[in-house]
Order: sequence, then structure tokens, then C-alpha cells
Amino acid sequence: MSSRRGALVALAGLALLMTPRLAPGQRLPTTEILVEAVGGAPGSLEASGLEVVENGAVRAVTSVETLTDPWRVVLYFDLLLLEPPVYRSAVLDLAEQATNLTALGTVEIVLAGEALTVTLPPTRDPNALDQALRWLLVRQTSEGAQLATRDQLVSEQLLDRDPVEPDSPLAAERMTELGAAMRAAIADEAEALTRQRGHLLSWLSDQDQPGPKALVMVSSGFDEQPADFYSALVDNSPWRQAGLGLPQPEISPSFDQLAQALAIYDWTVIAYAPPNRGDGLLAEDPAGDADEETAQVEQTSQGGRLVDRTIVSVDPKKVVDRLRRRGRLEAAYVARLLTPHAPLEELAVATGGRVLADRQELEPALGALADRRRVRFESGPSDAAGPRSIEVRRSSGGAAQLRARRWAGDWTPEVISAQRARSYLSDAVGEGEIYVSAAVGGGTSAGDGTLVLEVDTESLQSTGSQPLRVTIAVANDEGEPPVFHRVVDLGDAEASVNDAARFEMPLPLPEQGEPIVVVFVEELASGRWGGTFASFSVSDADLGRSTDIGSMILPAPKAIHLMAPQEAMVMGPTRFETVVSASTVTRVRFLLDGRQFAEVGAPPFSATADLGKLPETHRIEAIAFGRDGEELSRDRLTVNAGMGAFRVRIARPEPTDLQSGTPTVGPVEVEATIETPRGSEIDRVEFYWKENLVATRFAPPFVHRVTVPTEDPSGFVRVLGYLEDGATAEDVVFVNSQGSTERVDVDLVELYVVVTDRQGRPVLGLTQEDFQVLEEGVEQELADFGDASDRPLTVGLAIDSSASMFVKLPDVQDAAANFVRNLRTRRDRAFVVGFGSEPRLARDTTSDMPDVLDGLYRLRPEGQTAIWKAVVYSLVQLQGAGGKKALIVFSDGADEDQDFSYRTALEFARRVGAPIYFIVSNDEIYRTAGKSLSVRGFLGRLRKLTSEVGGRVFLTKVTDDLEEIYSDIEEELRSQYLVS
Repeated sequence: MSSRRGALVALAGLALLMTPRLAPGQRLPTTEILVEAVGGAPGSLEASGLEVVENGAVRAVTSVETLTDPWRVVLYFDLLLLEPPVYRSAVLDLAEQATNLTALGTVEIVLAGEALTVTLPPTRDPNALDQALRWLLVRQTSEGAQLATRDQLVSEQLLDRDPVEPDSPLAAERMTELGAAMRAAIADEAEALTRQRGHLLSWLSDQDQPGPKALVMVSSGFDEQPADFYSALVDNSPWRQAGLGLPQPEISPSFDQLAQALAIYDWTVIAYAPPNRGDGLLAEDPAGDADEETAQVEQTSQGGRLVDRTIVSVDPKKVVDRLRRRGRLEAAYVARLLTPHAPLEELAVATGGRVLADRQELEPALGALADRRRVRFESGPSDAAGPRSIEVRRSSGGAAQLRARRWAGDWTPEVISAQRARSYLSDAVGEGEIYVSAAVGGGTSAGDGTLVLEVDTESLQSTGSQPLRVTIAVANDEGEPPVFHRVVDLGDAEASVNDAARFEMPLPLPEQGEPIVVVFVEELASGRWGGTFASFSVSDADLGRSTDIGSMILPAPKAIHLMAPQEAMVMGPTRFETVVSASTVTRVRFLLDGRQFAEVGAPPFSATADLGKLPETHRIEAIAFGRDGEELSRDRLTVNAGMGAFRVRIARPEPTDLQSGTPTVGPVEVEATIETPRGSEIDRVEFYWKENLVATRFAPPFVHRVTVPTEDPSGFVRVLGYLEDGATAEDVVFVNSQGSTERVDVDLVELYVVVTDRQGRPVLGLTQEDFQVLEEGVEQELADFGDASDRPLTVGLAIDSSASMFVKLPDVQDAAANFVRNLRTRRDRAFVVGFGSEPRLARDTTSDMPDVLDGLYRLRPEGQTAIWKAVVYSLVQLQGAGGKKALIVFSDGADEDQDFSYRTALEFARRVGAPIYFIVSNDEIYRTAGKSLSVRGFLGRLRKLTSEVGGRVFLTKVTDDLEEIYSDIEEELRSQYLVS
């Protein structure tokens, strides 16, 4: 689901955990703000000479105090939109102010690019700040995404095109192409602006500590509405033609909302936007015929070797100069940014800050922060759902200007709640502290949906009649998801059953596409919140709209959690510990693969299980019981699962739950447990009664109550799960039917077979009649047969990274990297294990091949060669993976483990059943063909292992090209037959 939600939401990765500004139920009698006197002495600020206008009403100022608290200063570099030359200038300018910055208080550095990075934690050491900034000058750069998009379009669509007659057919074709390019550029800019604002909210909204806070936002400025630039570019050039259809995208959150949120959380924004000292577009180019392109040669390290890389970039100044000389752009529109400082001014004014456009302004601005005064005033009645506007002014109407934030509020701004809901779509936040369940009924056409919401009142801090904000995001496959807000009161709930308050409300649904609905509920008095994906029911009746609140399932908190062992693979006696979060738990039963192995009647509730001598996949379950023997909760975990398989299992009802003599009718609680391969994401889980879809859930808990009709109670409950890549798995439980007390599992054994000729080359074109399968000497019927060349492949790359590989490792990395590049993105999967004295997972199983390459090139030589432990460790990762799989092990054969049994590796390899390919690069082994006494046993063990599970052993000299061997392995893996 995550990639699909990521396409819907550009604000992935935002964790906006806002904290309340008031204790539960508390209302501060006064509000305080920081005020700066502009053009007058700070001492001129007196309570008798000031007044505050709050929501249009004049409020009395109660006190004016000198600010003694230290500031918290954040140097926030907007790398996404910041021009590289401006970035470099700003870093140097701020480094010069290190002493003045740290004199204010603690200073920290935050970089906002593709992700948020804290490169310097809070410090008051000016030397540490200076060094950190100068380090950034060398190691970090910025993108200037908005300007880069514009430069590319101007260069490709205007500069690199010969002029054409306005009325010619070619001109019409050129205009169509230009319009398409501009619409794409506007979309790119809107996405960059959305990410920029999301980054700012995600960082600052989670930093609501008391005390004065200043955000020094380093930016070169940007245009808030991208379409204005492109419209001006067309309307004031020879391309004056209507009908381009340039959109005006609505970017969320709006800059107004962003400014309000920053002000409400007491941040003073000092925007630093120094001039571009060298790349200004409006400067004349004395060398009018200068080259357009500049080249820079940079040395980078790839696989341990220095590689020259030439970077060619377009100088935008020269691009515009050439356009101007050709008469294809008017001088008024050569600036790439129309109003770059306007958005920054908006932030500054709303927060009581300012925009600085020159280094000379930095020192006075920092000094003015230290001279601010804390002003307190009597605050009037608050609207729980919205902010309060504030204006500080001199009661005498004096000429001196005052700087202060323009907004205040006691509650989380709606923009934060909206951001949370959108972030939930991309799996960026948890489920919160309030337990919520929701379902949508009434069809899927526009405007006719009904949302039924249940809130667990026991998870709230407040009691009685309290306001709750409900935020709903509705997404389908197109566009930014719309967000709706509604404030409800616990006292207005339609019903209350089993400590759950129930609300119903109309919900507009998109006209097309499969909608995804996220519901967030926030307790305004405490700031606590909870979120969930809404289930979809096929009819209003299934919602139980009158009195049957039981048609919904409220996900209660688990009373018990099983803690996973820290080791990557576990064998033998293993201790399993739990965390019990309910005082009513009196005993815990432990199951291993469905069979009880311990029952503990007192805390700490932990037990030891013997997992055997091999790291096989096991399922551990802990069941918590209360004083009356009733089951309170259960938790499960799987150990040694490796990549894992995709499984759906109906945990409730079990067949034994349906054995009573009377038929089961009415609501039946259905709970499904889902196991997914590592690196895979669940798209959705569907609940069926017989063949009728009754509900869809998009995130855990996968629980729904299916109504068994009284008039026709015989049938079955079916749960069908989907992964993002389209894979499915399902489980069925019969109800009131023959076989309802049994669960039948049928295993289809898949064998992937390679047939080779005497030269070891794969033989293709065989048919089912050419194969015979014997199990314990008995011929088995073939359920399926086919060419498996096009089936997805999961492959493990185990690379010897012991100390003896110091010289050889770069060549091995390069050869393995070429193998990885030939894998099929989004279908094939790979992982990397490096092994010296201990194996370690350098990159987890993924279909993201650049990520695999990154893990491959991060291997560093150290330690001895724990080859058998590495084989077992790697096979654990493959354990449970469906379809084609293989392990490729590279080693120099210099030594092998003394403390891990080869026999364990052999037995476990037989259990997993994946072919293993060994590449042994050792001059002595190659020269003697493995017949010398020192290596004969080692080679014999390798060959024995591959003869048992499939695969081959390759012997090679250190200087041999390994790419041919990896290519042979790939050809063999692509030449398999599937025999089922």
C-alpha cells in the first residue's frame, strides 16, 4: 500500500506529533508574546503604552518584562529550493556570526532536502558551530529545484529551437509541445513546494518546548504560484497564443496556514535570503559570446577505484542573455523568479520576524532578538477549532513600529491535523493513543457515503462532554486527497456501547477510482489523537445503522506484547519475554508452532522454548488470561522467518469455535492474521460472506464482524489479502456447513529444475513427458509444469569480506553489481550478506536494485572467514520465500569456520531447498584443481552441499574476470523448469 499512497501524497515521511499547550481542561488567563520595538529603544515598551487587539477586540496588557530566557535558534537550510551559490554565501555569512548566534542561546542546524537531517545538535559552543558550518560548505550542496526546472524548460523549449513563423504548422506543433512541457514543469514545481512546506511542518511542529524560539530560514526565495512565471514567459514573447491551458495548482498546506501554525507555536522566523553573488540573471554579460556550458571534472570513488566524472551544467545567465539577443524574451521577464521574497515576507510578518537580504543585516537582527520584551495580556474566549488573530500596537498611536506574532491558539491548528491524516496514507505515523474504528457504507458514487465512527472513551483523558476534532482524508488514484474537518462532542454521540461513542456523518466520495479513507480523531482538551483506515461495507444495513453497534470492531489495545529475540537467527533454548500492559492479566500461556510449551502464572511472564539445532522458521504465541479464565489478548511473532512468505490465516473464529449444537447466526467476529514477505506491503484485505464482499480494510487490525443471515446460515467466511505487486493469499472457514469443524491445509510442492548437457550448458525445450518425480520411491502426479524463465527470482549475494579480501573485494563488488543490474526491477528481489568473522545483513531483501548496489559497495574487509555460518545466515533470509530463489556465495577459500558446523549448514540447506552457487577465487586451489591436501576437504564439502540442493562450484584464479561466472549463473537461473 505504501507506494500507492506515496503516489497520492507527496508529503511522505511526516511525523507530526503535536503536543497540547494546556493541561487537560486548563485555560490560561493570559497569553504572552514577544515584541520588538523597531526604530525605538526596547525600554520604551511599557504596559501602559501598549494594547493588543485579539480577534478585533482590544485586550488589556498586564505586564512587559525583559527577556532573560536563552533562545533556541535553529539554522534551517531549505536545500530543496535554495540555489547553490546562495547556499554557499549563506553558510559563510552565518559562520561569521557564530559568536553572536551562540550568545543568544543554543544553536542547531537542520537540513531540509529529500529528508530532514539534524547535522548539529543544540550547542552553545561558537567553535563547534563554526566548524559544523564550514563542514557543510565542503560536504553538502543544495538543489534549487524550482530554478532548475525553469532553466531546463527555457533551455530545451526556447534556446535550443530555431525561430519559426507564428502562423506556420510547425508553430502550432511547437506550441502544443511547449504547453505540455510547461504543465509538467508546473506539476514538478508544485510537488517541490509541497515537500518544502511539509518538511517545515514536520520538523517545527514537533519542537514545542517552552521559551523563545527563532527559526533562521536560509532561502534564496521562491515563487509561491509556479504558473505565474510560465504564463508571463509565454504572454510576453513571440509565442503569444491562447489555449495552453496552464493550471494553477492548489498547494497544500497554503502559505497562510503554514505561517499561522508557526506563529501559534511561538516560532519567530528570520528569513535569510542573501543575493546570488555571481549568477544573477539581470546582470549584463560583457562577454556576450561566452560559452553556454561549463564543465567540471570531479573524481569519485567507485568500488575502491577513482573514476573521473565530467559534469556539464547550463549557465542560466548566458541562456537568458542569448534569448534576449535573439529577441525571443523581453527584458522584463528574464528574471527566473518573479516575487522570490514575498512568501518569506508572509512567514516573517505572521511570526513577528523579518527578511534579511544582506550579510550586513545579520548582526543587528540577532541583537534585536536579544532585546525583545515579553508582553502578557488578558485573553478573551477561545474558539476551540480556530486560531486567534493578534495585533500589538501603541495605545498612543506612536510612530515606532512593533514586531510580534500575529496569531495565537490553544489547540492544534487544523493544518496539522490535515497533515497527520495525509501522512497516515504513506505509513508515516502510528495509530496514536486514542482507539478509533471507522466504516464507510452507502455505495461508492460521489456524495452518497456515510461514515460511522466509534471512539473508545476509555482511551480519552477527558470525561463527560468534551470536543473532538474529526479529520477525514479521502484519496483515490488521482490528485491530492481532499481533507474534511468536523468538531463533535462526546455528549452528542448517537450511541454509546461498551465504552465506545458512536457518530455518523455524511461523507463525499470521489466519482472514480477506489477510495481510501483515513480518519483521525483528536481530543482538543489534551492534544491526544488516534487514527485508522476506514473499512468499506457494501450496504448501510451492514453498518448496523440503527442499534447494532456490534457491526463495527473497535481495535482495543493489546494486553500483551511478545518481544522478539535480538539475534538474527535463533536456535536451541531461547528465552521469550513479554510486556504486559493490563493489570488484569493473571497467567500467560506460551505456544510453539501451535503447541503449548509453558504456562506462567506470575510476572515476569516469560518462558524458554527449545527451537532445535537448526534455525528453522517457528511461530511463537503468547495468550494472556484474566482472573476468570477469559482470554484477554494474544500476540504472535515468527522467528527465523527470513524474507518470509505471504500468508493469510483466519485467527477467529477457529473451526472449534463453531462446534456448538446450535447454528451460528448474527454477527461473527472475524480476525485475520497476515504474514508478508519482508520488503512487501499490504495493499488491502477483503472480507467475504460466501462470494459477497462485505468489507475492505487497508491496515491492521484486520478485524470485521460478518453477519451470518438467520434465513440462510450455511456458508463460509473468506478473507482475501492483496500485496502491492498483485500477489494474493486467502483463507476460508466454513460456518454451519459440512467440514466447518475442520481446517484442511494442502501443500503444493514446487521444484525448480535445471537440465544441463555434458558441457554444463542448460538444455531448453523439454516437455512434461520428459520429467518424472519420485517421493520416497513413489512416483508423484505432476500438478503443473512449465518454463520458469520469466518467473520472479529472489537471490542472495553472500560476499566474503574477511581481511584476506582486501585487494580482491573491489573486483568482486563490480562483478556482483553487474549481476544485480541485470535483475528485473520490481519483479526480482535480492539481498546482500557480508561475512568476515560474523555474517551481517548489508542490505535487506528488496526489489530496489540501487539499494542493493549501495549495500554491496558498503562492504569492508575485516576478520576471518565464517563461511558455514554465513551460508546458514543467508539461507535464513531465503527461508519462506516463494518462487525461484538461489544463493550465490563468493569466497577466497583462505579459511573456514572452526566454531560452526558444516553438518548444520548441510542439513539446513536441505531443509530450505534453494540452489547454492559457490565461487572460490584462490590461485592455489585453481592450480591444483582442489586436489592439494590443505583444500581437498574444503572443496569436497562444497561439492557435497551443491549436489544435495542444486547449484555449482566455480574455481577461479584471483586475476580472472568474475563477470563471466556471474553471467553463467544468471543464464542457468533463467533456464529453469517448474515442476509442481
